[in-house]
Amino acid sequence: MTIIAKMRETPTFIATLCRLKRSWQWGLLLAVKMRVAGLAAVASAVYALADFFLAFDQKVCLALDIVLLAVLVGLLTVWIRGVLRLTDTDMAHRADRLLKGRRQPILSGLELHQWLGQGHTRHLLEFRIYLSQMGVDKAATELRRLKFNDYFPFPELRQRLKILALQVLVAGLLAFLNPAVTRVIAKRILLPLRDTPPYSLYTFKVSPTTPRVIYGGTVEVSAEITGAPVKSEVWFVTRYRGQTHRTACFQESS
Repeated sequence: MTIIAKMRETPTFIATLCRLKRSWQWGLLLAVKMRVAGLAAVASAVYALADFFLAFDQKVCLALDIVLLAVLVGLLTVWIRGVLRLTDTDMAHRADRLLKGRRQPILSGLELHQWLGQGHTRHLLEFRIYLSQMGVDKAATELRRLKFNDYFPFPELRQRLKILALQVLVAGLLAFLNPAVTRVIAKRILLPLRDTPPYSLYTFKVSPTTPRVIYGGTVEVSAEITGAPVKSEVWFVTRYRGQTHRTACFQESS
């Protein structure tokens, strides 16, 4: 058996390196998803607080939804692309760091394997080819020392999980402070086309509930406002054919 034949029968180094790289990438992709989920939780909490104080218009809510979704999808795409662009060389660098070897045997083995695969062996003595192959075999042996717990990015996932838990905790606390407010704002954010009114401390009891106007006549609509003291003018707002009309209300009693 010649040395060249031995080289072709032992592709385990690259196969192992690729397997470790795929596991590394899967872990990083999971970390990316957790990162985007955390950002979504924080952005939603900030969005909800802003809507609580500013009471956004329906069109503003719809525009903010589109912008927020576009930003999150864009970040997810960029980060996933970065993970998928990781090469065998990147994995070799990572393996050498994990093995804590000063001579970087994995990177050296990868470079030797690539060099041998480029056809340089035609002008070399078999002894030099043998030494090069020995370097690749040594790298493969060193690579097999790494266990799943070593090369899978558990440290990155633990750190990302802690950050995600903190982000979800803060958003969750804000949501549970007042469930009634959360329900209203959640509808406004998730279903902006429904035109859900902003949350208000005021409760309106309108009568009659289904007012009818007879041709040529008028109808009186009254509203009993409770929940908080009324300290400013009250307006009766209607929409008709895309236009909004405001009419000042007459205060009958306190």
